[in-house]
Amino acid sequence: MGNLSSSLPLGNDQSQAFLMATPDEEDNRLASARVSRSDWKKQSIAIMVGKEPTLTSQSTKAQVCDAFNWYSYSCDMSDSKKYVIAYLKTQYKKAADTLVARLNLLPDWEFGPTGWMARQINIGNELPPEYNLRFQDRLKTLNEKAKVLAERANKEVAVVAKVSVQRNVTPGASSIIAEIDERIDSLTKKSEPFDGYKFLSDRSATAPTLTDVVRYYEPYLKEANEAQNKKGNEQVLEAYSKLAKGRAKLISEFLTKFISDCEVMQSNKKRERKPRSKKVKSALQVTKHLKYKLSDDTYNIKSIQATDVPGSLQLWVFNTKTRKLGVYYADDTQALTVKGTTVMGFNPATSLQKKLRKPEKTLPDVVTGTKVSLRKIMEGINAKAQALNGRINSDTILVRSIK
Repeated sequence: MGNLSSSLPLGNDQSQAFLMATPDEEDNRLASARVSRSDWKKQSIAIMVGKEPTLTSQSTKAQVCDAFNWYSYSCDMSDSKKYVIAYLKTQYKKAADTLVARLNLLPDWEFGPTGWMARQINIGNELPPEYNLRFQDRLKTLNEKAKVLAERANKEVAVVAKVSVQRNVTPGASSIIAEIDERIDSLTKKSEPFDGYKFLSDRSATAPTLTDVVRYYEPYLKEANEAQNKKGNEQVLEAYSKLAKGRAKLISEFLTKFISDCEVMQSNKKRERKPRSKKVKSALQVTKHLKYKLSDDTYNIKSIQATDVPGSLQLWVFNTKTRKLGVYYADDTQALTVKGTTVMGFNPATSLQKKLRKPEKTLPDVVTGTKVSLRKIMEGINAKAQALNGRINSDTILVRSIK
């Protein structure tokens, strides 16, 4: 086997450099060429929803909501947490280590839109004055919650509340959440009554969207109730104690009403939903497992096609082994059909079978007779009538069907 270098062009400096590279250099080269999964995801999202938005101090509320929606769709809550930590490291260099250590104790879902605002600042953009104040307030709230956890961690009794929240919500839900978060932040005792049902109707909220919204706000409602009743998680009680008096009650009442509106709309949408129509199977599909006798030389008779049975009002059958002639009459509410190897939808009261003494004389009348003459065939057979059970087997001839 020849030397690998001899098979490469002599003038190819890159190939020679590759062969002469040390293992560490080779690993670094491969690592730099490899596209990470997160980078690939961001590139794909940029193609679908556009590039990252840019906010300014003059941006409107609608533009801010659109930006939050972009982040909710493109990122998850762990990204939001990273953006806040990156902001702290830039803005609070001396105290950054302490702040970051505290905030790392908080679950990712605590950060939400705070991270989206931090990201805008991190990339050199400005927030509208109203949102800049809101951003600072949220940082204080996060810090207060983190302080409680940090103190408990120092006492080796740290307990992180585990709340199951759906992190990746639909774009429609993220838009609603952004607007509701804004309303919660601006809640006061003098706030005008909020019609949550009308709010959701105006935004054509779908059932999946409503589910996402309810799941998102349930843990926040639980926290507000605990703070209002002064019972429950110590972390929550401590955090709310730093806020304005009566804040927990306002949030609890607002979210209780809003979640109720979501659930009422979900219930109404279920009633409006049309029942899924049952897929109609073809006659070939229905009868593919039906086993029957194709023909019989003794009585010189052949079966009809099995696909002629579904939809029939009458089905005449003959068992060549027992010499019994039977007729299935469809029930008043439906036509005959087949399930597996059984005839379904027949009327057990009127369907019957009788044993023939001379099948060779009776069977031709069944095959060629009119609908009127068929009514008299069973009456003319001098034998005891027996009930039919719907079973079709390899001895059964499908004599005739009437539709």
